[in-house]
Amino acid sequence: MTDIERMVELAKELRTQDVRATSEPQYQVKFEDAVVDVFLTQKAAAAYVENRNHDYQDKLYVYVASGWRNEEWIFLRKFIIHNY
Repeated sequence: MTDIERMVELAKELRTQDVRATSEPQYQVKFEDAVVDVFLTQKAAAAYVENRNHDYQDKLYVYVASGWRNEEWIFLRKFIIHNY
C-alpha cells in the first residue's frame, strides 16, 4: 500500500469512526493512569492494545480524551480529513 493510499484509508477512518461524543478525539492507550501512546483512531489504539498488552500484565486500555484545545491536533485531523 502506498503512502497516499494509507492516508486515504486513514481519512476515511477518521470521518466514519465513533468519536464517543468527544470533540477532536485522541485515543490514548493507558497503563494504570499513565498514557503509553496516543492514536488518531480507535482502530489503531485497539490494535496496539492487542499487540502489546502482554508487556503490561494485560492491563492496557483505551481512553478517549478531547484534543479541542490542541491546535496542532485539530489542524492535523482536519488536514487529513479534508485533503484525502
